Amino acid sequence: MKFQEVFCYFYIINYTLGSGFLSLPYIFYKAGTLVIIVSYVFYCLVSLVSAIYVVEFLGRVKVIDRRSQSDESQPLLNNTESRDDLFLHSQNRKYEISESGQILFGFSASLFIVFMFCCFNITSLWAYCAVAASTLATNLPIDTNTFLKCSSSQFIKRLPNQYGCLNLYRVAVAGYGIIVLFLSVIGLKKQKYLQLILGIARFIIIASIIVFSFVKIVFDQINPQIMNIHTTNSTNLTHVHTYSQTILRFNIAYIFYGIPIFLYSLQNHFFLPTALFTVTNKKLLKSLTIVVFMSIGVLVTTLGISVSLAFLHNINPNCVLNWIPYTHESYHISLRIFSYIVIFFPVIDLLSCYPLSTILQANLLFQIIMRTDTSQIETFKQQMILVSLRCLIALLPILLSLFVANLIVITDISGIFSISLMLILPVVFQWRSQRLIELMYDMSGLASLVNKKLFDRIGSFMFTTRAHTPYSGWYSGFCVQISVAVISVITLLIAISSVVLQFMHETDSS
Repeated sequence: MKFQEVFCYFYIINYTLGSGFLSLPYIFYKAGTLVIIVSYVFYCLVSLVSAIYVVEFLGRVKVIDRRSQSDESQPLLNNTESRDDLFLHSQNRKYEISESGQILFGFSASLFIVFMFCCFNITSLWAYCAVAASTLATNLPIDTNTFLKCSSSQFIKRLPNQYGCLNLYRVAVAGYGIIVLFLSVIGLKKQKYLQLILGIARFIIIASIIVFSFVKIVFDQINPQIMNIHTTNSTNLTHVHTYSQTILRFNIAYIFYGIPIFLYSLQNHFFLPTALFTVTNKKLLKSLTIVVFMSIGVLVTTLGISVSLAFLHNINPNCVLNWIPYTHESYHISLRIFSYIVIFFPVIDLLSCYPLSTILQANLLFQIIMRTDTSQIETFKQQMILVSLRCLIALLPILLSLFVANLIVITDISGIFSISLMLILPVVFQWRSQRLIELMYDMSGLASLVNKKLFDRIGSFMFTTRAHTPYSGWYSGFCVQISVAVISVITLLIAISSVVLQFMHETDSS
């Protein structure tokens, strides 16, 4: 084993942290820091529980699939497994969500789930490409007859209407597209060191942003002019009561608006089978998943607190744009270089998550089309089909970005899909896998593997805790599952309402 858990950790981190979390400091300021911290931590915990459900049902799906393909008189354990290993994730098969759905619910249900994910993923990739290209087009210092640096206002409409700006944007789309297309084709294992480097770079840049923001808060108390020569910060905004107002503010509209962004920044549940398959020691999967969500929670919360309090009413919806004033030539060269790195951070950030999202969608479609797991590929024809799917999936959002750069409403709708995929479906999969294992108990000799007393009340659905089903924790019980399901449905309704209200507001404004 050579740092498999480390690579897996950065795979999941890189997939999860796209550009959506960069909007959270703005939500922290507008909604109120304290209430958003509580809300974000709450949804981190709910998302973590649903992610653990994914880890658990992957192990059960392996057992269910093995029993369905063997004689009932044959033992479930093979020669290389211990009893403790039976319900762990398979060592030689990923059991992607598409295949797990097919085993648990049938092919039609699996097809519908994959269709939902494709809608979410294509929209996300489209947004990634548009964000990266617009970042380059608005910050590259180019001024010629053919290419012209764009202003952020150019991207309020569908496409920039200035000829030079539009040309620069489309060149940026093409350049970014070539890089991510190449990364998408070469596969996951061949880019593991690149993903490791990009993951470490992501942590370093975010940590630097946090440190800078806290330093700015301190200097604003001493002499506001030091850090605000070319901003509109006024001295009175640095008073303690302004910070307390920001921390204690309670704006219900922005809380609702922030919920889809919370979940969008935590969405990695469909990617877990692909990433966790790379780890040999399957006993570490739950612990690794917990570490990932703790890292994301601490990182994003600290970023939101520091940046929101550092920039207060001047904060930009995309927090990296707050560093544009610090690129002015009057500042020290080191600060200017750092500011440019922060401003271009979304481009670096999205270089890692774009190919991972493409590879995942290609895996799901390959499994649906070929009815086999990508870990079972044996022929050159199968390999070419998988590579072709990756090319097609990676190329489509790039082409769409050439014609639409503003994706505000579309990304909000994508957030709705993410709620369904990351909260509701894992609960359904968890319940179904537990139920099938319970039904297998009397038919396949599972009594030799578990304590029979744990199944004394299987016949009573309402009173079965389900936490006693093999490979289940206390959080896998019936009451917790119902709680997560109710929270998921309420969250989905809130997200839909938020999108509708935002659309109505934009219509009235226009």
